[in-house]
Amino acid sequence: MKELNAKFSPKVILVNHQKRLAVDTPCANLAIKYNMIYISAYQVIREHVQNNTAWGKKLVAGKKSKAIDQSLQVRDEFNEAEFSPVHFDIVSVMQLLKETISEKRTNQKFVLLEGLCNSQKLSALDDQLELRFMDELFQIEATVGEVAAIIGLQFQEEPEFLSDDQIEYEKFPEPAAEEAKQAPAEGDEEAEEPPAEDAGDGEAKAPEFKKEDYQWTVSDRKAKNLPQLYLGCKGINTLHEVKQATDFDAVQGKAIAKCLDDFCGRLQDSDNSDKYQYQQVIFK
Repeated sequence: MKELNAKFSPKVILVNHQKRLAVDTPCANLAIKYNMIYISAYQVIREHVQNNTAWGKKLVAGKKSKAIDQSLQVRDEFNEAEFSPVHFDIVSVMQLLKETISEKRTNQKFVLLEGLCNSQKLSALDDQLELRFMDELFQIEATVGEVAAIIGLQFQEEPEFLSDDQIEYEKFPEPAAEEAKQAPAEGDEEAEEPPAEDAGDGEAKAPEFKKEDYQWTVSDRKAKNLPQLYLGCKGINTLHEVKQATDFDAVQGKAIAKCLDDFCGRLQDSDNSDKYQYQQVIFK
């Protein structure tokens, strides 16, 4: 199934952006220019919910509204705060996106997918951890298609790896010293050690697993950011770049269109066809 999906499913270009950086019109134009499909996850959800379709009813039945960070709420013409995938069952959302792409697709090799991996916009940490980037990324690749590239349009650069001084390791209490064997009283015979228990096929039983014998990083409630997760999953064959928006244009709107155009154009280049790409574009 994995080989078949790789051959016949479209490659996904994930567009991750701050809400103040509008990408809808540039993505729609680029989809025409490069023969791609542009899908906005929350716009698809909104259409089905408002039209009360079978998918809309299914999504509403599993909806669990979560609070959005007030500092991120800006002009929202498509009601992303209400129809964002973070409020709905992720499996149902992915199935809906897969069906939508199948209906629109003819010979397109790439899908520009926007509106996912937005859990960091939720105000409660527990809500953010309930839908981790890992969950969404794996669901996209299992249902829609392989994520060939991610572009992040944001106001702060995110580190793609943790430095050694940022890594915290689990600490275990020192094992209690074994009590010294008591010598047998005079006249008593020394008890014999029980024989080693066989595993059933004549081999000695494996020693008991002890977590203290290994080094573990502290990861509880410390989810990886999207660059760390993607580069960790795709490995050394991943090109990671950080660029400034002013490298493309001094005007914000033009910089958004130009950086997306440049990124999509590079993905169409045969020289980059075997590489995974992650690009962060930092706006002021």
